[in-house]
Amino acid sequence: FVKWIEDNIPEDPFLNPELMKNNPWVEKGKCTIL
Repeated sequence: FVKWIEDNIPEDPFLNPELMKNNPWVEKGKCTIL
């Protein structure tokens, strides 16, 4: 799951508000990474 984000999102999704809006599940990813 975390690898999917790292492999398919070159930019930091947590620094990109548009990606946050398009990917609401990113919040789960952030919690998993931290």
